Amino acid sequence: MVRLFHGTENKIREGHLSVKDKNKEETMSIAVIGAGSWGTVLSKILADNGHDVVLWARNPEKAALIEQTRINNDYLPDLTLSPSIHVTH
Repeated sequence: MVRLFHGTENKIREGHLSVKDKNKEETMSIAVIGAGSWGTVLSKILADNGHDVVLWARNPEKAALIEQTRINNDYLPDLTLSPSIHVTH
């Protein structure tokens, strides 16, 4: 859902403002609990959109391996994680 504030509709039509530009201004620190396929992809999407992300894995060895290789071989071996994602346990 996108909420438009007074006068925003005209700015969007005129090309002065886009929803993506507005979202880029608001960087959040987000923790994703669970380094399965869903948590891994969610972390990547959030990081790709400019947010600070911590991905939490239950297994310390798995967390260290993902942090080092930037790949979650157990679930998504073809997906490389951004260096901006911090993986911990």
